[in-house]
Amino acid sequence: MLGRVRGFDSRYWDGRLPDNHGMKFVYIKSTQDDRFLAENFWTNWVAAEEERLKRGQYHFWKYWPDQTLQAVHFADHAASSGYGELPLVLDFEDVQAPKDKTTFERMAAFYHALMKELGPAQQDVIVYTGNWWWETWVDPFLKKATWNPYLLRLWGHPRKNTKNPGEWTEMVIQQTELDVHYPGFKAAIDVDWMDQALWDELFPIPEDHPPGPCPEYRRRWSPRPPLVPRPQRLPCPPER
Repeated sequence: MLGRVRGFDSRYWDGRLPDNHGMKFVYIKSTQDDRFLAENFWTNWVAAEEERLKRGQYHFWKYWPDQTLQAVHFADHAASSGYGELPLVLDFEDVQAPKDKTTFERMAAFYHALMKELGPAQQDVIVYTGNWWWETWVDPFLKKATWNPYLLRLWGHPRKNTKNPGEWTEMVIQQTELDVHYPGFKAAIDVDWMDQALWDELFPIPEDHPPGPCPEYRRRWSPRPPLVPRPQRLPCPPER
């Protein structure tokens, strides 16, 4: 695929990558509802940094919890992990939610509570959803809504069709394969493609970078704050 950058997401990834995997980024599930934390999050988060992948995290939204507590839970965990290098993602596909206007009302309440918890640099979140869910649970109830989700960018989940949900006209990330056993991976992953325009927006080439091809420029120039402070090596004691 021209003009796109390949990455993946997975609920089951074990933090190991095969040689020559060709992946540039990974989205890792971090939280769900108002208290759940993915048990393998920290293993994968640290492993992704060591593999020099661009990292992002997503929250699986649930209808029933208190929406403010759910927002605080995600925001606090995202902050404690340093957010990552990619925008935060809100995963909307709760099939246990009722198919009425209260689902979107609670989604909006969660979003507004989250915006109060996040700093300005983290507020440009991405919505992950699919046409199969959105057009049944959300779209019929948006006519009088005060929050417009279509102002946010979309990560599309195609499932049985590739039609964009609702009024979104484009996807900045497209999920093309679900739960596949990709060569060399020991766990099922979802394969994703990010638009080159978004990638370049997130990791621009510095103006003073020398001309010519340089496949490693993003790794060297894009900011990679350490997950935790590295301990300093103490000098050896003198021999006696």
